[in-house]
Amino acid sequence: MLLASCRTSLDDGEPIEPVAAPTAETALAQLRARLASLHEVRALMRVRITNGEETESFRAQVAVSGHHMELTGYTPIGTAAVQVVADGDRVAYNDSIHGTEWQGSAADLSKSIGFFVPQVEPAQMALLILGYPTVSGVEATPTGLARAAVGDVVITYDPPMHPPQRVTVVRGAQRVDITISEMTAE
Repeated sequence: MLLASCRTSLDDGEPIEPVAAPTAETALAQLRARLASLHEVRALMRVRITNGEETESFRAQVAVSGHHMELTGYTPIGTAAVQVVADGDRVAYNDSIHGTEWQGSAADLSKSIGFFVPQVEPAQMALLILGYPTVSGVEATPTGLARAAVGDVVITYDPPMHPPQRVTVVRGAQRVDITISEMTAE
């Protein structure tokens, strides 16, 4: 029973069909059409953050609906360690491990979590990490996004496909490696 209670899964939504287009431009058009018709997307992932010599790994879940985003980072036993809720540019942050709680803007969030940037709403940045072209600086292949650049953040997708499997986000000395285990959409 204890092992079953620690497993997190996505109960809502349908699995996302892979993109297979004849050209990168067609793939981008398909991804933009999917984004336009998207009600909500959810993903389970494993996150590894490296900042200098410090490394932190955890499981996480993200849900994005329009301009609303909820990101939860879990402890090894499956309880919520960090929760970020964003509506547009407004952010509520709660780190129960370190006893930190605040409300602020996307710029404030970018200081706490390096893969968010002040010039992009948190929900749009989460969608970009999940392989949707929410900004103009994206490169694609016939199977999905290959690379995106937003300000001083560079995102790469390995392999370049949608839905993505492994995503790397680099900002200065910080590197975030994300392995997406499950992704659904409504």
